[in-house]
Order: sequence, then structure tokens, then C-alpha cells
Amino acid sequence: MKRLKKEERRKRILESAIKVFAKKNYQSATTAEIAKEAEVSEALIYQHFKSKKELFIASIEETAAFFINNLKGILKRHENDPVEGFKSVYRFYYNYLRSDPTLAKMSLMIIADADDPEIKQALKKYLDHAALILAKAISNAQKKKLLVDTFDPKAMAWLLVGNYNLLALLKLIDSLDAFDENSVIKIVEPFVEQKIN
Repeated sequence: MKRLKKEERRKRILESAIKVFAKKNYQSATTAEIAKEAEVSEALIYQHFKSKKELFIASIEETAAFFINNLKGILKRHENDPVEGFKSVYRFYYNYLRSDPTLAKMSLMIIADADDPEIKQALKKYLDHAALILAKAISNAQKKKLLVDTFDPKAMAWLLVGNYNLLALLKLIDSLDAFDENSVIKIVEPFVEQKIN
């Protein structure tokens, strides 16, 4: 195997950590298992991360960055049609969960360990960021009369965040396949498809 650069090694460790944490959860997973998955020595993990908790928090940040970047990109592409933008976010998330359940599991494993103050803070930072992005998109669309102003943007944003986590839960319990893409997208319609007077 060719020698990886420092950044590549760190990324490989993070990707492997997410897989292992998603399978076993934070408490049960070991750095030895993560090292084996990453095909690196356990000592190398500790050159990049001081502790298993630091690695778990970095895994939360990596998971968050993936979803936040996609959320921003999708909403940006549909800024002139916010209804389609919100539907496209659901479409992306639904199809991603069907193709790769790892991040869905990771999202729920993070919630399970949120009693720990540092893990809670990392989770809160991610969810607050997602809700803020959605609330801004909703507020901007309302100001442009592209979206009904019946709902408070912050409250609607948190409802949407909650629905994303519902999809992850459905995937985790093997129930997501009971819904097709159109059924899932209809979750958002009551919030965004009312007539604008």
C-alpha cells in the first residue's frame, strides 16, 4: 500500500471511525477496531486524535459537514423556487439513506450519546447550523412572496430538521423502503404548498 499524506491518513481514519461508530456506537467501539478498519496502527490514530472522544467529535463534525454542504448547495440551486428546494433536500436525503445507511446510523448514534456535554455541544452546533440555514432560506422566500408566511421560519426550520431525523430513524428500523420518493417528499408539502394570497 502506498504511503498516504497526513491529511489523507486523517481522512481515512475519520471515514473508518464513522463506519465503526455507526455499527457499534461510541461506547462500544474501540480505537483498535477503527485502526483495523482504516488499515493503520492504533498508535497512528493517537497521533491525529488525543482520545476516542476527540475522534468521535471529529466524526460528528465530518458527518455534519457532509450534510450541511449538501443542504447549502441544494437550497442555493433552488433559491428562486424554494418549494422545489425543500423538496430536493428531502429527495437527496431519502436517496442517500437508501444508498448508504452509514451516516443515518451515525446521526442516531450521536443522539444516543448526547448526555455527554462535549458530544451534546457538537450535536447542538450541527443542528443549530442546519436549522439556521433552513430558517434563512424560509425567511428570504417569505420576503420575496415565494412562500407562505403562515409559519415562523425558525419553527418551520426545526420541523424540517426533525423530519430529516425521522427519515434516518425509518432507515435504521428498515422501514424507509415502505415509502417511495414521492411519498417522502410529500412530508414537506403541508408547510410549503399553501396558496399565497
